[in-house]
Amino acid sequence: MNRTFFVAIAGALTLITSLSASAQQWPDFPVPLKLGASARVGSQVFAGMGSAGTSWFALDIKAKEREWKKMAPYPGAPRDNPNAVALGNHIYIFGGQYAPADMPGGLRVDDTVYRYDTQANTWEALPTRAPFGLLATSAATLDNKTIVFVGGVSKVVFDTFFEENVRAGSNAEKKAQIAAAYLDKPARDYFFMTTVLQFDPANLSWKALAQDPGPVTIGAAVAVKNGRLDMGSGELKPGLRSRHARQFWLNAGGQAQWSQEPIGGIPWEQQDGFAGGYAGYSGDTLLMAGGATFPGSSAQYEKGQFWAHKGLKKTWSDTVYAKTNGKWSVAGKLPEPMGYSPYVQLDDGVLIIGGELQDGKPSARSFLMRIQNNTLLIED
Repeated sequence: MNRTFFVAIAGALTLITSLSASAQQWPDFPVPLKLGASARVGSQVFAGMGSAGTSWFALDIKAKEREWKKMAPYPGAPRDNPNAVALGNHIYIFGGQYAPADMPGGLRVDDTVYRYDTQANTWEALPTRAPFGLLATSAATLDNKTIVFVGGVSKVVFDTFFEENVRAGSNAEKKAQIAAAYLDKPARDYFFMTTVLQFDPANLSWKALAQDPGPVTIGAAVAVKNGRLDMGSGELKPGLRSRHARQFWLNAGGQAQWSQEPIGGIPWEQQDGFAGGYAGYSGDTLLMAGGATFPGSSAQYEKGQFWAHKGLKKTWSDTVYAKTNGKWSVAGKLPEPMGYSPYVQLDDGVLIIGGELQDGKPSARSFLMRIQNNTLLIED
C-alpha cells in the first residue's frame, strides 16, 4: 500500500510519498483507538483498552513483517484514559475512568492497580489502591524501579459531579445547574493533585515524594529522558489549558526540582495550550504535538469568566513543536489534527497509535514521529 508522510524543511511543509511502497512500516491498529494505554517492553509494544474495550494487543517492532497480535484481554472493568508504565517485564495499569454498573450514564475514577506479565501473557489485580485520583495524571518511571505521578483529578470532585448528574435524570434545568456549578469556578477549586506520588512495585507501597508548586495540570503530554519528566501543557481546569511545558526531576540529594517555559517557544499570550497531546524524544530533540484546546479560553478566563470555554469550539491540533539545544521551533505537522491516543517512546522517535480526530471519532492509524537531519518525518 502506498502511504504518505510530511516533511518540514525550513518551516515549509512538503508532501512526498512513503519510503516503502510495498508495505506499511507501522500497521494500523486492529480497531480504532482513543483514550487507550500503551507501553514498551524490549522489542514489544503493547496497547489497547480505551475505545478498544478490554482488548490488548502486542507489536514486535523488530519483526521483519510487523503485525498487531491479540493478547490476553484486560480483566477489569473497561476504562478510558488509563496510565500504563513498564518496569522490567511487567506493565502496570493505573487510573482512568470507568462506567460503574450501579450508576448508568455516569463515570468514576478507577483507583485499582493491575499488573500485566508480558512473558506469561497474564494479568493480576494487585492488592492496593491509589491514594489519590490518578485520572489524567503524568505517570512515568525515572529510575526503572519506581513510578512517579504528577497531577491528577480529585476523585471526590470528579465522581460527585457525575453522581449528581445521574441523579438529575432527565431534568434538563437541574442538569444545567449542575454543569454551571461544576464549570463556572476557578482552577484552584478542582483540587488537582499537588502531591507527587511514588509507587514502589516491590512492596506495593505509596510515598508522598514532593509537592507540586504549580500550576498543577492534568492530561499533559509526557516524555522522559535522563531521569527528567517533561510535561507538555495539559488542563488547568476543564476547558482551560496550560500554556507551559514543565519539567520535574530529582537532584543528587533526592530533592524535587521544577522548571517551566512557554510551550513550543510561542509567547505566553499568543496561545491556548493543549491537552491530550503527544511527547517524546528523537535523539536529543524533544517533540510535543497534537492534542486539543478551546481557542480563546485563556483570554476569557483572564477576564474573569471562570467557565473559560463557554461558547467556544473544541479544536484539535496537528502542530508539532521541537526543542533542540534549548530552543523551541515549529517542526511541522501531524497527518491530521488529533490527540487522546496512546503513544510510545521508541529508539528513534515516538510511535503514535490511533487517535481521536477532529470529529471525535477514533482512528486506527499508527505512525512514527521522528527527526532526521533537522527534518520532521512522519512515517506510516
